[in-house]
Amino acid sequence: MNGFDRTHAFISHYDSATWDVSTSSAAVTAVGSYYQITRTNLSSFSPFAVVNQNAFTAIEKNAATNVTLSVYPNPAANFVIIDFKNTDAKSVDVYNEIGSKVYSINVTDKNTTHKIDISNLPAGVYYIKVATATTPIIKKMVKS
Repeated sequence: MNGFDRTHAFISHYDSATWDVSTSSAAVTAVGSYYQITRTNLSSFSPFAVVNQNAFTAIEKNAATNVTLSVYPNPAANFVIIDFKNTDAKSVDVYNEIGSKVYSINVTDKNTTHKIDISNLPAGVYYIKVATATTPIIKKMVKS
């Protein structure tokens, strides 16, 4: 992951329908040429992910907000439209599957939609990250 900082790593756990974002994991320790992190007080063996507060991942943080964001059409061939609705968008970044930024723009106007030309991108899965004043919003987009 681009930007991964092991000093701020934690284990996120998928439980029922959401990923928790508790950062109460133990510190990362070196074991030879590898690093180790543990987490306790779990009652199920459902999916886990090791993430950190600085890294971009496809795991969306769950927050109670009134913010809505739509990305359409999805899948798309030539362009996508981002509908900000109730967001206070500051910037839009698009990342490919390996975490490389392939598009970036600062949002300076108060329009509720933004059109992104994706015709030059190869087919695949991308993640659109909209930075707001509070919590970033991440949406998955498929380029056909």
